[in-house]
Amino acid sequence: MKNGWFEFVNPARPEQRLALSFRTHLRVEWWHRRMAPRAKPHLKEQIQTVWFAGDPRFIGLIAASARSGSAPRRLHALEQWTALQDGQTFADWAATPDDIERGRRVGIFPGTPPPRVGGGL
Repeated sequence: MKNGWFEFVNPARPEQRLALSFRTHLRVEWWHRRMAPRAKPHLKEQIQTVWFAGDPRFIGLIAASARSGSAPRRLHALEQWTALQDGQTFADWAATPDDIERGRRVGIFPGTPPPRVGGGL
C-alpha cells in the first residue's frame, strides 16, 4: 500500500468519519512502517495516540506522541483529496461558505487537485 490514512470525525456531522491520506512522499516512510498491515505491535503502538489540528474536510496537521506522551513529534500535513477523486464536493460534508473561506485562508482551494509528489512524469 502506497498511501495510508487516518479517519477523523467530520466537525459538521459527528456521525460521519472522513479519511485523510498520507500521500506518497519521502517523509512519510516513518508513518508507513507503523501503519502497514503486518507492522510489528511495538511499531503500531507508537501511533496508538495521535495529535491532530485542523479540519478533516480540508487539511490537518498530524503528529505522533513523544514517548512520554506529553508532546507531539513527527509532524506531517495531511490534505483532503478523496472528494476530488470521488466527485464529491465540500458541501457533501456540510462545509459552509465560512468553512470554505477559512480553508482558503490557509491555502486550500476547493476543486484544485493537490500537486503530485514523486511518481515521475
